[in-house]
Amino acid sequence: MSVERSYATEPVWKLIFKLSVPVVFITLVTTLYNMADMLFIAQTGDPNQIAAVSLSSPVFMLEMAMGTLIGGGACAVISSSLGAGDRTKLQAASSGAAVLTLAVSGVLTLLVTGFAAPLARLLGADDATAGYTAQYLFWLGLGALPAVFSTAFANVVRAEGAIKIAMIANLSGTVANMVLDPLFISGLGLGVRGAAVATVLGNLLASVLLVRYLLGKQTALTLSPRPALARPAMLGRIVTVGAAGAVTNLLAGFSNLFTNHIWMEYGPEVISAANIAGKATLICCMVVMGITMGVQPLLAFTCGSGDRARLREICRKTGLLTVLVGSALTACCFLFRGPLVGLFTDEASLAPLALHILPIGLVSMPVCGLYYLGLYGMQAAERSGPAAFLAIARQGVLLVPIFLLFHGLFGLEGLYWAGPAADLLSTGLAALLLGSLLRQQPAAVGAGRVTHLPEDDGAQKAG
Repeated sequence: MSVERSYATEPVWKLIFKLSVPVVFITLVTTLYNMADMLFIAQTGDPNQIAAVSLSSPVFMLEMAMGTLIGGGACAVISSSLGAGDRTKLQAASSGAAVLTLAVSGVLTLLVTGFAAPLARLLGADDATAGYTAQYLFWLGLGALPAVFSTAFANVVRAEGAIKIAMIANLSGTVANMVLDPLFISGLGLGVRGAAVATVLGNLLASVLLVRYLLGKQTALTLSPRPALARPAMLGRIVTVGAAGAVTNLLAGFSNLFTNHIWMEYGPEVISAANIAGKATLICCMVVMGITMGVQPLLAFTCGSGDRARLREICRKTGLLTVLVGSALTACCFLFRGPLVGLFTDEASLAPLALHILPIGLVSMPVCGLYYLGLYGMQAAERSGPAAFLAIARQGVLLVPIFLLFHGLFGLEGLYWAGPAADLLSTGLAALLLGSLLRQQPAAVGAGRVTHLPEDDGAQKAG
């Protein structure tokens, strides 16, 4: 069955599970990938090296943000093009993603490698952590291209229905990273520098596997710059549509830059404990985000075809699934918080504090999937303005003021509660915007496009 016919006719629950389960697996693999460095660095027992990984996170998030911007925007445009039967637009979007990836990663490599030492200080490193942070940053800069490419094109190939390819690429990169981490960190005694090198090599392997697929004959996607250069407006379209997802990660990076300076007032032990406790929150968040991310191509296709009733059904059932899964994961992380923290540290100065912070971070997790559903729903409908608003509201408009307010009122304890408070408020905003979209007329949702389904033997599509 063709992708177009599947999206238009298969039962919604079947499609949600078919699309979301592989992406949830990918996001869990990505989470493990991101946690691997912290896990193995924590085994050194050196809070300065642990803090260096935490302090470097804004740059890591920036690379992920750029990949999310390019891949998320291209994914939405490609899926919408499938719904409208526009193959030319599909190839222009794929081509545009390749052009943007090269341009963005080149700039990141030059800036991060050239200014690693002053950047470490800017990120909040002190005399004890500055050297470790600069080492980690330098290698993150060298690996910008595979980091951005693997993030972007895992989304691009998923838009075409090649979910297994994206899953295999991400899994292979993660396994490589986790195998190389102990070898480089402890075996060769490279510490944080070894962790960064392992991360770069893992991303490189994932990128190679994605390129191999994209150069094959089984895909309509392309890496050639020609279709994008023939339609240069597509570059702007990808950036506009993808900005929402990127802004979330980008502002998270800037928020971390801002908050790290406050965290460091309490010493590297506090920031390390908060980062360790945040891993449980990350697990919950990434799973429900994976559900909504997996459904995004279906949302975009349905918006492109103008089928409002089916769009409502998809959103209603996806929202219910995220709440059920989010609640179950929250309960599991709370019940097993001891072993979770124990994975990263048994240090007397870190473990008790991490165990105190962890349950606070879980407060908003049962409903945080609704925030991502609203965000990806706006992105799928190519509503870049509302989508960007949601991203800005969560990580900028709400988080930073709440962080300052809670810190002023409650001191260090207030810092632990600021994130959950911002998450709950932004989830409410997302639910309101998504409800507004679903109440609109079909022409407003799908721009009046109606897709005539192709026959399975490859008959012509009409837009």
